[in-house]
Amino acid sequence: MVMLKCVLFSFFALLPIASFAEDYEFAARLKGGVGFDGDVQVDINGGWFLSEKYLLLAGVRVQHVLNTKVGGELNGNCTWTTEDDDMYNLLVPVSMELTVPLYTTEEKVFSFFLEPELLLHLFPQDNFTVNYEEWKGYEMETWSKTYTGRNFHWAYCYAGLNTGFCYNTGYDFSISLGYELSNQDPYKKRRGTELHNVHFGDQMPAKKTLYHHIFLAVSFFM
Repeated sequence: MVMLKCVLFSFFALLPIASFAEDYEFAARLKGGVGFDGDVQVDINGGWFLSEKYLLLAGVRVQHVLNTKVGGELNGNCTWTTEDDDMYNLLVPVSMELTVPLYTTEEKVFSFFLEPELLLHLFPQDNFTVNYEEWKGYEMETWSKTYTGRNFHWAYCYAGLNTGFCYNTGYDFSISLGYELSNQDPYKKRRGTELHNVHFGDQMPAKKTLYHHIFLAVSFFM
């Protein structure tokens, strides 16, 4: 297995990089992805060509997560539910991209890319509003209250891998279609919250070992 890894590393290191990388120093990327669990994420990244072979990227990701609504009963005649079923996560992706050309003309390049990444989920403290309904006699009373989760951390750290195909148009930008595999749990900060003896994680989608996304990205070169 160790020998196989060494052979693969040597193979990728010796492959020629797409020729357009020789003409640029920096890159800016806009990336949008959809998860198999229904979450949507948008990235804005900046990159620096360390050499003709490697592009270092870092940026900000905003992740919109669905299906986070939970609820329960209180004192027998009062019910409560969280106000909505949406949640947002703020992440910082840092990655290193290796691009391998598959077909090249004078200006246009069609290539395969491999991009391991580190994902930092910053300030993952849950804030949510709960709506209450309680029958008092023949009247229904309603009120709301905002809570802050007690499971505060400065950050969670995850790992991921992006791969796919890239088409350089020859006009200082490229279009990429890819697949992302990571262990980043979109429901992490709400999964550990508890209110009125209800563990939110019990009503969240089951935690998975790996999460899947497909994405489309546009990169601009400078």
